[in-house]
Amino acid sequence: MRDDGSLDHQNKLAQTEQDSALQTSPLIDLRLAACDGFVPLGQDAVNHNHHIAHNAHRKVQHAQRWVSTL
Repeated sequence: MRDDGSLDHQNKLAQTEQDSALQTSPLIDLRLAACDGFVPLGQDAVNHNHHIAHNAHRKVQHAQRWVSTL
């Protein structure tokens, strides 16, 4: 997905990555739920959610690569 820098695009990208990660790992679901105590607003919320989704997606990719070597 190309990043056009728009707020709407960032929201969609973060949600897509988060949905993908949550479907892949229940542990990430717990990790994301643990972040619910922090309630950012506006652009901070977009940045926070995008950061969580990006890290979750990277961890899933790492786990998938590791499993494929078994």
